[in-house]
Amino acid sequence: MKWKIDKDVKIPPSYSSRNSQYREIIADMEEGDSVGELTQSQANGMAHLMRKNGINAVSRKMTGSKADVNETIYRVWHDGLLETAEEQGKQRIGSPTNTVGITPGILQQAEAHEDKHNIVEDTREVFKIVNEELAEIKKKEKGK
Repeated sequence: MKWKIDKDVKIPPSYSSRNSQYREIIADMEEGDSVGELTQSQANGMAHLMRKNGINAVSRKMTGSKADVNETIYRVWHDGLLETAEEQGKQRIGSPTNTVGITPGILQQAEAHEDKHNIVEDTREVFKIVNEELAEIKKKEKGK
């Protein structure tokens, strides 16, 4: 089958199910509460919806469950609220998050030479530039 590129096709509006089976229970949860006896798919769905609503979700595979031994059971916990971008602060991709055991001299040298290596803080900007350059190359190749 050959793929066909369509032009001028409007993107339909996105909508999420307002009747999600997890919304009601998530609204009633408080920090430290958990929901158990979930399949992996249910646990992933619940954790995803919790994170989408600003709740830090933690899920674990449980052992010793009452359910069928052949079916793995999961539990999802409400672990507080997610930090906002401002609370997290900007962290450069590739920078060490744990500097324990790294001598201060090495960190200072790395920071001093950082500008010489064109360290990028926003990879989205890099991808945008690369895609623009690739598009121009393709245009030139088509013109030949």
